[in-house]
Amino acid sequence: MCVLLVPVDVRAEGLVPTTATSADRFMPVWTFTEILGQNHAAVIARRSDSSVSDLTSQKNTKYASFEISDVLKGEPSLAGSTVVARPSGGDPKGEMFLLVGKRSKSSKEISWRVARSVTQAYREHVLTVNGLEQSGAQRLTFFQTLLEHADQSVSANAHLEFVVAADDAFERACDQLDRTKIRQWLSEPDIAADRRRLYLAMLARCGNAADAEWIQQELTARDIPASLDIWLGCYLALKGEAGLPMVHSRYLVDSQATFAETYAAIQALRFVRDLPSSPLSRKSLILSFRLLLENSALADLVIPDLARLKDWESMDRLVALFKEPDAERCRVPVVNFIRACPTAIAKERLKEMDMLDPEAVRHAKSFFGVADLSKTRVTLRRLYGVNGISGC
Repeated sequence: MCVLLVPVDVRAEGLVPTTATSADRFMPVWTFTEILGQNHAAVIARRSDSSVSDLTSQKNTKYASFEISDVLKGEPSLAGSTVVARPSGGDPKGEMFLLVGKRSKSSKEISWRVARSVTQAYREHVLTVNGLEQSGAQRLTFFQTLLEHADQSVSANAHLEFVVAADDAFERACDQLDRTKIRQWLSEPDIAADRRRLYLAMLARCGNAADAEWIQQELTARDIPASLDIWLGCYLALKGEAGLPMVHSRYLVDSQATFAETYAAIQALRFVRDLPSSPLSRKSLILSFRLLLENSALADLVIPDLARLKDWESMDRLVALFKEPDAERCRVPVVNFIRACPTAIAKERLKEMDMLDPEAVRHAKSFFGVADLSKTRVTLRRLYGVNGISGC
């Protein structure tokens, strides 16, 4: 996965820059609701003093004065009061701001900081969101209508609500989506990278055969390495097993395929495998992952997948791989595969490997539990990267 590295002060405020065409566009790392949950208080406030002052108790720290207009979380009596808050990144610009605060354990006083500037549209949005149920498909139904809102701060929050939603809620919400509208959004030439990934994940649930053909044409006509995983995932979700030959030949067995392309294909297979109604059978998935066993440089990537699919028939091939001198990186995954296998022969194979490479067996037992083999699941949050949004 592509991890977007961002400055610490920006990440702390819950914002990361995207790869959108506009250089000043930001994609939130946290939804508004998550931000509320991380703080003891949150308010909308207006700047009451144009100057930024130094408080003697906090050397080298700038503060500004704000008058609270709306209390989103905290004591209602805060409305109308004036507080000082620590701006992030210098003198804050704008008329309204979202302030968040944490309460001191000792003094019980709230220490405020500026989370972001706020437009009137965003203010109205968060006031409404504050009254919604905390989770579920009905909540996402509300955000569907805001995905392409004219105000970027509103649409960004709606977008991230889908990214962090529980799988079952996401599935139920996608049943109500207009695939024609999603295709229209995806066809926009300047669509932001983060939006494209989400809309492809949505199309995987509500698209049809014509959409699969369109994706195949796009894959042929465009160079899209950074988001190839979700393109291929959507393609396989719609095309089903009929789409496997193209993915196999172009990305899994072609010696000209780059590591990034092959890994994207692996992620796509995992994505489709984990759909509630996957169009790929267990047998097809096993055969797909097995193709990588012939490449000792990549085999370690799919051994956990084969274990999760309980492909114990691959045991002999994996034991042979364990013995190959140029496949040392595969040894720990192979040991974990054998450890997960419930058959009696697996215990004999484990003893055999312990004699050949006791360090690999010790390492596998020390750092990996058998349960770790189940951590190959690909959720939207994983597809989007650890700290933010992967590029397109």
